[in-house]
Amino acid sequence: MADPISIFAAGVGIADVSFRLIKYLKDVKAAAESIEEEIGGLISEVEALMAIHGQLEREYTRHAKNDATSQEEKVLWFNTEKTLKNGQRLVQKLDQSVRQIYGDHRLVAGKRDGLIKQHRKRNQERTIIGFRNQISTCHGALKIWLECISM
Repeated sequence: MADPISIFAAGVGIADVSFRLIKYLKDVKAAAESIEEEIGGLISEVEALMAIHGQLEREYTRHAKNDATSQEEKVLWFNTEKTLKNGQRLVQKLDQSVRQIYGDHRLVAGKRDGLIKQHRKRNQERTIIGFRNQISTCHGALKIWLECISM
């Protein structure tokens, strides 16, 4: 015959594991439901960054090749271009990471697909945060270069 304390301890252990499993499953379900919105946000962010970089590149081309631009200003635009190219490379890497998350289809096609995309997102989270930090630093440098040019 089993000891009542052992049976009670085993019951408490099973209950604890069950509660943790239920909480985990609820968290996974909530994350899978919100993944489509998160993917959309990341895609919008990448598209906005690409548009900004495209506009800055057009401005660089317009000013750097202009004969009326002073040599000092051309140097500033040259440094701006280097920073811009670095930022574009980072945005392209961020875009690749986002594409790895959503795969062939941006929209979530069912619960299984949502779970898969959520898992991919969790795996890419640190990489995306790193790219965002580097892009933020790059944009700070671009602001400084553009302020120097506008002086």
